[in-house]
Amino acid sequence: MFNINYETMKKLFLIGIAVAISSLSYAQKVEFEEAQTRIIEPIQEVLVRPMSAEMKMLSNEMKVYMPSWQIKEKKITELNQTDLDNARANAAFHAAIADGADAIIAATFYVRNHIDEKGRPTDHGIDVIVRGYPVKYVNWHLLGDPKYNDEKWEGALIESYKARALNKDDAAAAAKDRTRSSISSK
Repeated sequence: MFNINYETMKKLFLIGIAVAISSLSYAQKVEFEEAQTRIIEPIQEVLVRPMSAEMKMLSNEMKVYMPSWQIKEKKITELNQTDLDNARANAAFHAAIADGADAIIAATFYVRNHIDEKGRPTDHGIDVIVRGYPVKYVNWHLLGDPKYNDEKWEGALIESYKARALNKDDAAAAAKDRTRSSISSK
């Protein structure tokens, strides 16, 4: 009926294997999520004029956000501090999204074993409960814009930043000499 030679059969076999492999690789579905921000390195020799914004609280009452299941693939005994820090940051991010906020301020975190559908703690993953105040950034402007009264708080922020950056000896001297200018130091 069909007269197929060895070469044709070999080509059909290779085509069949190629189709099978490509269909297997196509069938694999992977979920992936990532957040990223741009960081300008000082080495780029650019001057960026600072921006300022106000935070508008969306709620005057502290909100408690439902537990979010984090780090599902690891056992509790395998978690380290970096895992916990990442889980808290991710939970705060999802809490802000849930409220349409830009950030959650005064956030506190409660971390526990993941609780399954039957109410039992599991040995894989953790639940993170976030409590805090949702805020949105409003009134973005260039720092020093005359329409805004930034001078009231700008000096105090610069002094606070400088004090945290000083070593112990310099910090003690700065505490004694409060008359030092916030802009013209060393």
